[in-house]
Amino acid sequence: MAPKSGTPQKNLMLFSGRAHPELAEQVAKHLDVTITPQSAYDFANGEIFVRFEESVRGVDAFVIQSHC
Repeated sequence: MAPKSGTPQKNLMLFSGRAHPELAEQVAKHLDVTITPQSAYDFANGEIFVRFEESVRGVDAFVIQSHC
């Protein structure tokens, strides 16, 4: 079934954390997508602020990042 007229088509967006940017690049190449641009800033208390440079509304978003 085709999407209704005026309905945005979902896209795949790939994001990379700071832990393994090389892995994210390899995954992006394999999926034939680019890593979505973002800006990250560190606060003095250790918190991190991340701003996506493109809208992520209505997309399938995947983040490559290790965590504990």
